[in-house]
Amino acid sequence: MIPRGMIEAWLEVTIRNRNGRIIRHTKRRSHSFVSMFFAIMQAQTGQANVAGCTDNAGNAVTVNPSSAAVYAVTAASGSATYGIQVGTGTIAPSPTDYKLSALIANGSGVGQLNYGACTVGQFTVAAGATTLAITRTWTNGSGASITVTEVGIVCEANSSHASPDYFLILHDLATYQVPNGGNMTAVYTLKGTT
Repeated sequence: MIPRGMIEAWLEVTIRNRNGRIIRHTKRRSHSFVSMFFAIMQAQTGQANVAGCTDNAGNAVTVNPSSAAVYAVTAASGSATYGIQVGTGTIAPSPTDYKLSALIANGSGVGQLNYGACTVGQFTVAAGATTLAITRTWTNGSGASITVTEVGIVCEANSSHASPDYFLILHDLATYQVPNGGNMTAVYTLKGTT
């Protein structure tokens, strides 16, 4: 239970083999909201530009307030541009992270995973807590097992560089082995208490 008035994130991962059988299931607290989460919130709530930001491509940008597509994570199937992403990096998360260290590309080639659509569930309120789940599944058709070592959320927002632009807002290290023919489903659950 988190203290009243707090917000936290949880990362739940399920790994299935080629037959659909669950071979691993974990749930852990996410420890790594990064600075762009707060920069986008500042731009939106303050309705003012926020300078000194870095987008997912490493560009120095100013985040602009917008009435459209802010915090959007609903990337289509086959898109690794935003939504929940996975990678093979091992660098400890930092507040100034702007991308995963080593993004796993979409596809079925060596070292690639097929990205499913990223979805956002309906928020729920129960027992003094409000939760919202963001979900994505990757399928391994590469011909070999793939080790995922980092997971994060990249969202869409407007900036001085591009509209839309993309920003890392959560970044976690954890190791998951995705077998050839199997899949990995990650669910980030945001939870706030009152």
